[in-house]
Formats: sequence, C-alpha cells, structure tokens
Amino acid sequence: MKRRSFVLGIAASAAFRFSPSFASEPKASPEGIIPAGPKYDDMAEDVIRTLPVTNDYVAIMEALEALRTNLAFRSPDGEPFSYRWSNYTNPLILRMWRDMGYKGESTDCSQWCAICLGWALKRSGRDTPADVESSQAFLSGWGTQVAVPISGDIVVFTDDAPKDAGHGHVTVFRSQLDANHIIGLGGNQDLKITSNCPKVPVSAINEERMPLDTRQYDVNNKAISGWHVAAYIRPPAPVRAPTKEPPPSRAVNGPQLLR
Repeated sequence: MKRRSFVLGIAASAAFRFSPSFASEPKASPEGIIPAGPKYDDMAEDVIRTLPVTNDYVAIMEALEALRTNLAFRSPDGEPFSYRWSNYTNPLILRMWRDMGYKGESTDCSQWCAICLGWALKRSGRDTPADVESSQAFLSGWGTQVAVPISGDIVVFTDDAPKDAGHGHVTVFRSQLDANHIIGLGGNQDLKITSNCPKVPVSAINEERMPLDTRQYDVNNKAISGWHVAAYIRPPAPVRAPTKEPPPSRAVNGPQLLR
C-alpha cells in the first residue's frame, strides 16, 4: 500500500522540514512498537468521548488539535494524545486505523495524515475515499474540486520527486496567508524528534503554515524535487448521523477520567 510521505517541513525555511518517503516502514506488531498499556487504551476511549458529536468535521479536527492543552489526557511521558508519541504507541491513532478498517498492517508508525482526516470525516457522517489511508485517494473523484478554497475545504499536496511518486499530504484549509502560503489543520504535521517508531518522527494534529509549491530542479539527480497543491476539494454532504460513542465498557466515575 502506498503511504503518505509528506510530514511538514522545508529546507528553505526553519519553520518547515519535509520528511523523506519511508519506502520501508519499521516492522511493528498490530499494537505498535511499544504499547502504552491498557490504562492508556482506556484513556483513548475517554478522549474520544470528549469529542463533539456533530456533522462538522472541522469541529472534530479542532477538538483533536485542542488535546495538546488537555492535561487530563497524557502519555506515560506527559505528551498529548494529539501527538505521535516519543516512546510509546498512541492508542488514539491506533484507534483511527482500526475504525477505518485497517487491522494489523498499520500502526501509529504509519504516516497518518489521511487516516486522521478520514476518521473525522467518517465521524461527521460523511463517506470517505475508498483507499482513505492514502492522501492521493482524495484525488480519485471524491468530493468536488474547487478553484478558490474556503475554510473547511480539503487541500491535497502531491510529491513531485520520482522516488516519492504517489505520495503527498492532505490537510484542512483554514486560511490563505499570502500568494504562496496557507494555514492547514491536519494530522501528521509539525515534525519533531525521533519517535517510538525507528526513523519516524514525532508528529501532531495541529495548524501549520504551509508553502503551496516547492518544486525545483535537482541538478545532482537530474529530476524535479518538491511538492505542489494538486487540488482543493469541497467534501460531500453528510449521508448519515454523526458517530456517537457507546457508554464505556468499564466503570467510570468522575475523577477516574483524570488519571
């Protein structure tokens, strides 16, 4: 399966560093590299119950991004649930993969921008692209392409380097900063240090300033490198009621939520 290789960054700017395409992902068990344990699996369920039950997928993404300031829900090392963690598998990201139909082949070590957005879209009652683990699946006729985006539209980036063919990134359009940059809200952004996954960095659900086009000719490799915006897409309308989580499968009483 094709993976998204686009993790935000750019050599020309200290604010951006794009990761290479991970052609060979680390071998992981179905529970990730280092499972955090049942306590954090339960905590991920509690996190999901705090999310809005709504047809507004942007509100769901905003709530996920806001987890970075929620001190009640943290990894064993104190990291937010909106991050790929440094030393343990994040069970919230793992839950996204499971809910979208991917069982053992994907963990939080997989590139997860598309699965995060697809998960929010599905919870809002919308259909998603068939191959929703790939950012480029959003170009397959899903939704309506538009020339001028408005807040909430989907932005699909495509990598142009031959070695990264079929890869890219997907995010929610928030605003246009200038002719060359936008603000995008999405998962697998904000590249930082190495995570629990070998050669895969910590990344997050957040808002980022993004260049629209970084294509240039690589003289050494005699090929185009960089990426560009392939399309702005307006998602389809909801076709079902938004997802509502069932009651917890264990006793939960007040302060036990704030572990």
